[in-house]
Amino acid sequence: MLLLAVAMTGCSSMSGKSPTSMWDGFGKKAETTELSRTQALMRAGAEYLEKGDLENAQTVFNTALKFDLRNAPLHFFNALTYQLKYEKGDADSYALADAGYRTAIGLDTSLDVAHLQLGRLYMSSKKFIDAKKSFALAVDAKIKAPQEALFGMAQASLYSGDAATATWATAELDKLEWKDARLYRLKAFQAAVAKKPELVKAMLAQYTAMEGNKDEARYVSGRLDQLLATRTSFRFGTDVMLAQAKTDEVKPEVKEDAKEEAKAAGCYKLALSSNLKRYAAHSFYDSLGFEQHGLSFVIEP
Repeated sequence: MLLLAVAMTGCSSMSGKSPTSMWDGFGKKAETTELSRTQALMRAGAEYLEKGDLENAQTVFNTALKFDLRNAPLHFFNALTYQLKYEKGDADSYALADAGYRTAIGLDTSLDVAHLQLGRLYMSSKKFIDAKKSFALAVDAKIKAPQEALFGMAQASLYSGDAATATWATAELDKLEWKDARLYRLKAFQAAVAKKPELVKAMLAQYTAMEGNKDEARYVSGRLDQLLATRTSFRFGTDVMLAQAKTDEVKPEVKEDAKEEAKAAGCYKLALSSNLKRYAAHSFYDSLGFEQHGLSFVIEP
């Protein structure tokens, strides 16, 4: 028996906007044409973020907060910096990012970008139910342009097992005529789950035409082919598809079947490999009882 892990979608911490464009949006709310000290520091910090200099950005934002502690955009940028540090491997930054976004929202509940980024933070830490709630609040806070929040809501709902809300969010994006490669990728995998090859083909064609990274497009195409070619047992709440390649019917407990077959074949362990970026997949494997062991190395001929 073969366990085939198929990652359905990905997410990024800052899809759609750069730090400086976010600052420009906040800056338009200024009542004077001359930058205040806080605004000047906020702009400088955003420019450091744009360059990927997280340490200097953090220093600037923390300095600005000493002068203007109740500034919601400042708390947002400070939290965003902590989020980026967390996603680079600094586990301690997670709680600070969470607290920063919550503080920004507490000071300004209409700050849709704070709700959106908090949802993305929860997605990266596999807190899908919390992510869904944050994305829903982002939709409510930005009714005129809720596309990014709706997409996040569709992802989080799918992963948390709420298929109805995932379907609703996708339908809302269709109503808004949102043309984004990520949406077509998600639709392609949903179609593959439902074993609808013609729909997979149509969604994949649109995704491929829009995806600038051709290697990523080829990767997605290959995964979809694998998924369509196998019998599958799907469990909502993860981004993992378990596929049985050597049995005639899907069984409810794939892992237990695999263990029994391995024992019968004289194997001493079950092993699998997973891309480092597939955080939700890793969580799913943990729930099945797998333990992380060693490192995997590959080379192409």
